[in-house]
Amino acid sequence: AFIGLVLLAASILLLRANRALLSGRGVPISVLREMHRLVAAQPGIVAVPDLFAGVVGPSSLMGDGDVTFADDLTVPAVEQAIIGAAAALRARWPSVDYVC
Repeated sequence: AFIGLVLLAASILLLRANRALLSGRGVPISVLREMHRLVAAQPGIVAVPDLFAGVVGPSSLMGDGDVTFADDLTVPAVEQAIIGAAAALRARWPSVDYVC
């Protein structure tokens, strides 16, 4: 009976610890604001109307959002802006594995 209670308690603790990871919880709002500022500061990006970041694993983050580019950018310049924004996010937060 004692072993059963210990196993039940352990399962409840593990459930609480992993529930947020399994449901894809978001990052704290302070981190999201900093991510927003970092992406908006990239050359060629004029606005970031929407940005979402979530935890997709124990040490893995995913970033997604809408970005408005300067009208005069060419396709290669847009690609460079995207690559630069993703690199800036990964430089600040190495756990950013996915940028969509």
